[in-house]
Amino acid sequence: MRLLSWNMAVIWLLLATNPLKLEAEVITYPQDELQYNLLVVDILKLALSKSSPEAQLRGITSSYKRLAPLIEDGQLSVIWAGTNKEYESRLRAIKIPVLKGLLGYRIFIIRNGDQKRFTEINSLNELKRLSAGQVKTWTDAFVLMENNIPLVTTHKRENLFLMLEGKRFDYFPRAIHEPWVELENHAQLDLVVEEKILMVYPFALYFFVSKDNEKLARAIEKGFNMAIDDGSYDELFFNNKIVKESLNRAKIENRLILRLNNSNMPNDTPFDVEKYWIRLDELVQTESH
Repeated sequence: MRLLSWNMAVIWLLLATNPLKLEAEVITYPQDELQYNLLVVDILKLALSKSSPEAQLRGITSSYKRLAPLIEDGQLSVIWAGTNKEYESRLRAIKIPVLKGLLGYRIFIIRNGDQKRFTEINSLNELKRLSAGQVKTWTDAFVLMENNIPLVTTHKRENLFLMLEGKRFDYFPRAIHEPWVELENHAQLDLVVEEKILMVYPFALYFFVSKDNEKLARAIEKGFNMAIDDGSYDELFFNNKIVKESLNRAKIENRLILRLNNSNMPNDTPFDVEKYWIRLDELVQTESH
């Protein structure tokens, strides 16, 4: 019995100390040409390089309209999305905000010539005189509606730029790292980044896998925490060209902060784990460097 107990102890020790082996699997993820999604892919690769260095990853061109079904059908291994209660009920969330909660820090794309309308705003109630545009199925739309902000929606993200220029609504809220890249991709439109307001609400982009793929979930979670703890995640995140340039251009310290509620964040969101989230003061410090 003692020999059996000793053998079991050795096996458990090996399981605890060895990486989570995923080398026999090809891990598939949605692939597109959006530059800020390339950062997310780099973060996924970094996490798995820590916990499962032999893992094989392959991008597959996918429709962002139906990513959850592609996970449930087994066509994709992992996706990333702004979390909400529905996603977390259907899929297994890796509850580490991929972009440090940066999705909840919003600045606006507006029409060129409209800055004065926003400069005159000094409160959330005053902002409600104007209407926002958003994709109907995105969690962002839920947040804006919950806070009684006038909203115009569409099913396609690409429509919003033309609708904004066409005066269907007044502003398009984007995460801090998004608007300048998007304006470069729509240079033919007379749109600019608004200069005064920073909209802030709790929001996280998570990696999601199938509920029956606990092995992959644990591998991503373990590797992600390792990358955070050894500093390699911060090095990748803050040295990313888009993040770095966006934080420099956003001039956060000069902006009016308008805070919104987001009741669609699940109760077990790890807000108490400070290392997972970026704070406003960190954004300002990062911007000044």
